[in-house]
Amino acid sequence: MARRLVSADNPTSSALTQERLGWQPVHPKLIPDLEKGHYFSN
Repeated sequence: MARRLVSADNPTSSALTQERLGWQPVHPKLIPDLEKGHYFSN
């Protein structure tokens, strides 16, 4: 069962959280942040 959940194509959004709680993300998005190379050694 867990395998199906993890492998499913489930696009997500924070829109509902932002709307209900008035929350706005302030940090960089994941992919651009990873591309800067802070998390990996070359």
